[in-house]
Amino acid sequence: MKNSARWGWLTAVVLLLLLGTAVRFYCLDCQSFWNDEGNSARLSERSIQLILEGTASDVHPPLYYLLLRGWRELVGETEFGLRSLSAFLGVLTVGTTLAVGRFWFNRPVALMAGLLVAISPPLIYYSQEARMYSLLGWLSLLSLWWVGQFFIHFHPLPEPVEGKPPTATISASTSSAGVVVVGIILTAVAGLYTHYSYPATLVALNLIVALWLGWRLWHKQPLRLPLAQWVGAMIITFLLYLPWLPIFLRGTGGRPPAQTPLLDFLQSAAHWLVVGATGEPDERAVGIVLLFFVAALLPLFVLRQPLTRRGDDPSWALWLTLFVPLGAMAAVGATDGSYHKFMTGLVPLVWLLTAVGVVKLWRTAPAYDRWVLPRDLSHMVYTAVYLLTLFTLSYLASPLWFSLQNLYHNPDYAKADYRGMAAQIRAEAHPDAGIILNAPNQWEVFTYYYNEEETPIYPLAQTRLDEATVATELSQIAAQHSRLYALFWGEAERDPERLVERWLDANAFKAVDEWRGDVRFVVYAVPPATATEPEVQVNLPVGEGITLHGYALNDADDFRPGDILQLTLFWQTSQPLEARYKVFVHLLDYTGALVAQRDSEPVGNLKPTNTWAVDELVVDNHGVLLPSTLPAGDYAVQIGLYEV
Repeated sequence: MKNSARWGWLTAVVLLLLLGTAVRFYCLDCQSFWNDEGNSARLSERSIQLILEGTASDVHPPLYYLLLRGWRELVGETEFGLRSLSAFLGVLTVGTTLAVGRFWFNRPVALMAGLLVAISPPLIYYSQEARMYSLLGWLSLLSLWWVGQFFIHFHPLPEPVEGKPPTATISASTSSAGVVVVGIILTAVAGLYTHYSYPATLVALNLIVALWLGWRLWHKQPLRLPLAQWVGAMIITFLLYLPWLPIFLRGTGGRPPAQTPLLDFLQSAAHWLVVGATGEPDERAVGIVLLFFVAALLPLFVLRQPLTRRGDDPSWALWLTLFVPLGAMAAVGATDGSYHKFMTGLVPLVWLLTAVGVVKLWRTAPAYDRWVLPRDLSHMVYTAVYLLTLFTLSYLASPLWFSLQNLYHNPDYAKADYRGMAAQIRAEAHPDAGIILNAPNQWEVFTYYYNEEETPIYPLAQTRLDEATVATELSQIAAQHSRLYALFWGEAERDPERLVERWLDANAFKAVDEWRGDVRFVVYAVPPATATEPEVQVNLPVGEGITLHGYALNDADDFRPGDILQLTLFWQTSQPLEARYKVFVHLLDYTGALVAQRDSEPVGNLKPTNTWAVDELVVDNHGVLLPSTLPAGDYAVQIGLYEV
């Protein structure tokens, strides 16, 4: 019977590891690198010394980049190769969850938590990203494993008592105290050199050990040796991190106070921990997990048998490890959604506590027959609890499934497609093109896909943008090219007044403006000079109060397939406008069939009609990209307005 249970356990472990591997390596290179991954790819190309120097001025410590530097030597520098390090660490996280669950609780808790971690959307998401968050998650969980080993070494489990039912809790560790201490030190140092959020986890672990030592003192158990070994481990950890400590203090200081209310932060954090950034705005998943959290707090006296052989409940350590980092994030102001990825190490804790709640519900149900209830009613009560547990677990599968579907296949949740943008620019092969990057940290990821020798690339000024700097720099760039590709990212922080786009829209002709993930891909034609007055006067009323005074069409007789038609419209309104209108520019062949078009609000979407001043002359440039297969001939241009 014992061998059968062991083989069943091993089979389940292997199946969960295979599941975790499959979902992490599936479609690993389907999406392009985004900005931060590009930084990882380019930084890991450097020597060890240059990596250390680069990360000293970065917002992350060097360990992940050093590991990636060695990893790329083994597997190459492709998207799949560089991301496979995170995927491998994600699989280790599944295995470590199984180990922690079995060691701290029992096999049912371990298997349930292992399954939930294997299919966890946020953990899969960061297992498919060439960043340090998968490493952070694994090291945070591994730290908890070593703390458990530390407890067991100084508080071994009692031997099984004959006549009592066996439990699935593993036996006490036979490792020496030295191995445990070395494991604690190495894991803690690795965590500190991986991410600046790890110190909060280390604080939680120290609180756990302090409470455990206090419990030993209360029960008059030997305290000197475990206290000396733990304090010694922390001192060595501090000394090994001391060379980097000034960089840590410089990199984490000066954060502005939190703008997100605490309850809103906790709500958004709970949603992210369960379904991740690709989850639908549906609160049912969070509610289900909270239900099991409540179940995890059920008192032990209603259980027929405890979850551990000692009869204790170590869930308190998980709660502490979960909430101390959340409190630290709230305290330092890291409550915006962009910081949720710092919580990657907390996701396994959520699922471990959920698994504890499931197992407690399952084992509590038969205990209701201890209550003074009729036999049939007691049977109905625990049957209902069983059914409720099964139904709730099955209901949780739906939000997780849709989150994974969004992660793999929904373009609305896709990363920025720098690979696709680079491929399009290369395919068009315009002989006189230039590429503008509005944020300097786009350079690393874009040049991963595109060689600067193919087309000049212009990362804009490193300092904060101002109108004079923008005008000077863009004037110099535009003078060298007849076509510009602009990749706009992070404008809310980088260029909130959209100075770059305003200059380009006033001095060039926007023909393409589309989102590629969270990056806008914009194509401009740059004329020798832009029209300041109409070439053709029409004075045509268009809608109530709006007049088209005239237009100018650059090089109307000399367009070729793949060129950009350049049309300037001159608008005016005689009254304030409440409605917003889009301008459409259609190119029609001799049969009246539509062959090309562009629709946008005036001045590249930057000057909606409801912002026009009365009698103001609005100069509105429009570009229309001509299809590369467009046959030669005469074409008509049709323009008009429609309400947004």
